[in-house]
Amino acid sequence: MKTLCALAAIVVAAISVVAAQPARRAIALVVSGGTVVTQNATHQILSPGAVAIDGTDIVEVGDVQAIAAKYQARETVDARGQMVLPGLINTHTHARWSCIAAWPTTSR
Repeated sequence: MKTLCALAAIVVAAISVVAAQPARRAIALVVSGGTVVTQNATHQILSPGAVAIDGTDIVEVGDVQAIAAKYQARETVDARGQMVLPGLINTHTHARWSCIAAWPTTSR
């Protein structure tokens, strides 16, 4: 009987621990394991780091374990050995070439 009571107590304790943990949020993508260079106020660098992305939104940037604990991604990219720049928008263009490309060419 004591064994049954002890087993029941262990099961109840295990259920309580699982129930107390928050559910992981479903998101589209996690990029994990790379060196994440942020553009926050302190220009934090996380190595290894992770970026949680849902649709077009960067949901969170953090260490790998924290992101894995909070989010369930449909897809994960292993970025080990890579640099990750969340939010980088490449505005590099050659405006003069885009204007010229629209002009008809003439044969010589």
